[in-house]
This record gives sequence, C-alpha cells and structure tokens, in this order.
Amino acid sequence: MDLRQFVTKGIKFGFIGGIGTVLNLGILFGLTEYAHLYYLYSELIAIILVFGFNYVGNILVGNIKIESGTRENISWARTVWDAASRLSFLKSRSGGRCGP
Repeated sequence: MDLRQFVTKGIKFGFIGGIGTVLNLGILFGLTEYAHLYYLYSELIAIILVFGFNYVGNILVGNIKIESGTRENISWARTVWDAASRLSFLKSRSGGRCGP
C-alpha cells in the first residue's frame, strides 16, 4: 500500500468514525431524554448500534474487503494498532497524565 492509498483509507476511516460519533451522541441523548432510559443503558444500546454502523460503513467505502484476502487489511490494522500502542505507551510513561 503506497502513501496515497494509506492516507485515502485513513480519511475514509475517520469520516465514518466521525459520523459514528455524532450518531452515538444522538442516540444517547434521544434514549436518555425522550425514552427516559438510564444513561448507561442508553450508551450500551448506542455503542452496539454505532459499532454495526461503523462496520457496515467501512465495508461500503472500501476500508474493509471481506472477499479480497486479508493481507492488506491486516497491514492496515497492524499500522493502526502500532500507532495506538505507541500512544498508550507514552501515556503510561507520563503516569497517566496527558498534559504537562
């Protein structure tokens, strides 16, 4: 995967994730305020629904290709996992503080 493909996939992934975040907040607000559910139950329902939305959305925009083998997808997932691991390593080195 070259840099252009990597950046394009990252932008698509971020776009779907951003929509998922807005949906999560909307579902949480709607279920808590209008359906009068306890907020933790509302969030659990929102997480499950948005997880499904993000999965299907990433399949539709081409970030996840189920039928085309897994080498490219594993490479993408490994890159994201490595970046997240580095961030958590930095946080653990700072004693859990994110700021100065």
